[in-house]
Parts: sequence; C-alpha cells; structure tokens
Amino acid sequence: MTTSAELKTLAQQRIQEAEVLISHKHYEGGYYLSGYAIEFSLKAIICKRLDIEMFDGRHVPDAISKAFKVHDLKHLIILSGLQKNLENNMAADTGFSFAWSIASSWSEQRRYETGCNHKTAETFIEEAKLLLKWTQQHW
Repeated sequence: MTTSAELKTLAQQRIQEAEVLISHKHYEGGYYLSGYAIEFSLKAIICKRLDIEMFDGRHVPDAISKAFKVHDLKHLIILSGLQKNLENNMAADTGFSFAWSIASSWSEQRRYETGCNHKTAETFIEEAKLLLKWTQQHW
C-alpha cells in the first residue's frame, strides 16, 4: 500500500499527467487521472489525521482499512475530517462550490467512459486543481 508521502507525490503527478493528456487531446484519460489526484490528496490527509503512514494491515486492521480503500470523493471528504470545512468554503465561495460539484461526481468507473470532449475535460481539471490547492493546505 502507498505511504502518505507517496500519496502526496502521486496527487501532484496525476494532475500533471492529466494536463499533458488533455494537451494532446486525450480528454478521457486527462479527466480520469484528475479525479485520482483529488483522491490521493484526500487519502494523504486521512493518513495525517489518523497519524498513520498507510492503510495496510500493519498500521490499520484490515476490517477498518476497508473503509479507506474507496474511490468515492464524498466518502473520503468525511473520512478526512474536512466535511465542515468543505461546507464552509462552499457557502462562502460559489467558485469553490462549483469546483466541488464538478469533482464530486467523479468515479473510478470513468475509465470505461468514452466521448469526453475538450471543454468537459478542461473544466474538470481546472476544478480539480482548485480543490488540490485546498486539500494541500491540510497535508
């Protein structure tokens, strides 16, 4: 299982890779990887909040770690302890609220979807970058 430090690095790498893919007109892949950037960032926050290095059996019992081995960003926000902070930011900033509404619809099932256009991919990656800046404040 990936460590907290590796999750932070992966979050930054995935958003960079997504930008490269979109710049080369691989919109589906760029969209898909952008979601993982947010997921990894949230999982790094969870590690910090729980004072663990990773979710493996050595650090967290398997029965508990299953809760963290999800891809749903709405669930990860709750597990990260940022739900209230998210709500406050959304209430104060419509741009932030828009970013979350776009990003929270992401799913790892996106890997099976085709037909993503440039505008959709660009919008998603821009909103993902905004959310990454916010999550990085909690690393």
